[in-house]
Amino acid sequence: MRSRPASMVLATLLGACAAGPEAATPPATPAAPSARGPQAPSVSAPPTKVDRDRFNAVAFASGEPVFWENDKDGNGEPSEGEVRSLLFHDAASPLAEIVARVAKRAVAKQTPAADARLALIAQETSQIRPILVRSDLRDLAPSEKAMVRHLLEATKAVDRLHARQRGMMAVAGKVAAADAESRALFRRNWGPRCVAPTTETKPQCTAIQGVDTLPVDVYPASLQSDPKFCATLEKHPAQKSLLDPFTVVRERAGALVAVPMHEASTTLDGGVESPYRVDLEAAAAALDAAQVSARESDTALADYLKAAAKAFRDGSWFEADVAWSNMSARTSRFFVRIGPDETYWEPCARKAGFHVSFARVDKASLAWQDKLEPVKQSLEEAIAAAAGPPYRARKVAFHLPEFIDVVWNGGDSRDALGATVGQSLPNWGPVAAKNKGRTVAMANLYTDPDSVTSRARAASALLCAESMKDYSTAREASLVSTILHEATHNLGPAQEYRVRGKTDEQWLGGGLASTMEELKAQTGALYFLDLLQRRGVLNEALMRASATDSVVWAFGHVARGMVSPSGERKPYGQLAAIQLGVLEEQGALAFRGEALSANGTDRGCFAIRFDAWTKATEVLMGLAARPKATGDKALAETLAKKHVDAARHHAIIRDRMLREPRPSFVYAIDLD
Repeated sequence: MRSRPASMVLATLLGACAAGPEAATPPATPAAPSARGPQAPSVSAPPTKVDRDRFNAVAFASGEPVFWENDKDGNGEPSEGEVRSLLFHDAASPLAEIVARVAKRAVAKQTPAADARLALIAQETSQIRPILVRSDLRDLAPSEKAMVRHLLEATKAVDRLHARQRGMMAVAGKVAAADAESRALFRRNWGPRCVAPTTETKPQCTAIQGVDTLPVDVYPASLQSDPKFCATLEKHPAQKSLLDPFTVVRERAGALVAVPMHEASTTLDGGVESPYRVDLEAAAAALDAAQVSARESDTALADYLKAAAKAFRDGSWFEADVAWSNMSARTSRFFVRIGPDETYWEPCARKAGFHVSFARVDKASLAWQDKLEPVKQSLEEAIAAAAGPPYRARKVAFHLPEFIDVVWNGGDSRDALGATVGQSLPNWGPVAAKNKGRTVAMANLYTDPDSVTSRARAASALLCAESMKDYSTAREASLVSTILHEATHNLGPAQEYRVRGKTDEQWLGGGLASTMEELKAQTGALYFLDLLQRRGVLNEALMRASATDSVVWAFGHVARGMVSPSGERKPYGQLAAIQLGVLEEQGALAFRGEALSANGTDRGCFAIRFDAWTKATEVLMGLAARPKATGDKALAETLAKKHVDAARHHAIIRDRMLREPRPSFVYAIDLD
């Protein structure tokens, strides 16, 4: 009972779910500030005309659960039918009161915060643009709507679980109740620290005065005071159990021990123990109810939800993976993944973070699956040739990527900035070992007009005019890159591959292994383009557009930096630096210092040379796959050091890419 106040504080900070009756819109389409939108409850008139972007910025910064989707009637006011209630926020006030409160602040004269910490928080949010993902689910059957409601409850429990993992529970009570901006930052960023590009390195940019570091809960706090504690764990005699992804590490009688998550507790201020099982059971109970509702229309989904509920209680995640792998875009209308999966969120990149992804299946993926199925084995043979001995091509049986339209993300999948656009799971266990996992591409994210325009503007600031001609704003260009990235996770020396009895994590260490795996996957998005064009799967225009899209993707991640504020590798930033460096070395990318970029303003631009593309990407794939195939840590470290530490052109890339705000996705649904 003594742990309840802390849980209540954390639940309030993470937010409740709010959704109002709204009218039709295409399902799960991210809406930019200019997009059209559905009906909403009537709202009070604001004090005067309000700029819509300013309204949304104020609501976002202060954590208010509203988004003004459009000014359909053009009256400069957030009118009836234009405002959406957001999921995963605290909605203690009626919508009309919230809108009036936000509008009043939006039209008030802006004065800089006198407090230095609050001024930095304002700088943090000024770098971010909220993007609405709104889904019309009113066409669902009653049983399916009931399933959605239960999944919302499960997601709230998962949010609390991931907050536990992040260490938020221990400090949630220290966020000032009257400080709306700090509370919003704490919820959005999964902790007190700022994460936007120009503020993440500033310790004073924090939701809690004086708290600039937050130990994660999956390792003892005392251990984390040593910056090399991950390496210490990797050398520990019990490293296999201590670094198991589904455990937490605790110190007992002076020894480190691994504790299954369903048996673990969080230690709060004052020494009070708060068991993980409280939130694990809440998630399981919601999934029990969801599977009953789902069974009327989708037996395979119901079987997965039932297995997932069991796993939340006893840790049988590999059993849940079997049920999950039995679903596909051909058999299910919905995509659900719930449980602990990815590891990038924590310093050692070893512990699986709880998350939820709920989406509707986009049947357009079936056409791409039909195109790629005949060449799937050829892709494996090509990557095996690049990796070299001792790796040998194997018979691959993974599911080709499914397209999904995200309805909401939760836990580790709901990032403060941006969102994952592709994923291959599971990462471990029998399903992964048998190469029977599932891969997905999140087809509806970053497709809103604002995101499309912003990215094209950034590309034109870095690409030379002739290369900008190959840049496409069509969804297909980026989808091809995502499809190939996710497929490549299942090709070559993948997660369960062992050389001399050890995995890549054991040879390379968690952070470097993650970087090399993502480098291999994203290099597949470049390397396989030529093969697919020769096989007739892609035409030349789409091949060049996808290659150009991937180069711009790399620019974006280089701009976000190479290491976290606490010194851990940023896998995507480092792989992007390696790719750009090798492409330039091999002549497939050239920086022309005196030429104007495609926007006609910036001097110095990058030109993609497709006459050198095939050879350059062959070299790149060999460099990416060989350390994983051989367990050669020195080779991986040399590759990273050469291209990451050199920081060639990084300042120019960062300057131009960071002119554009980073997106932060917010979610709303129409259900009734």
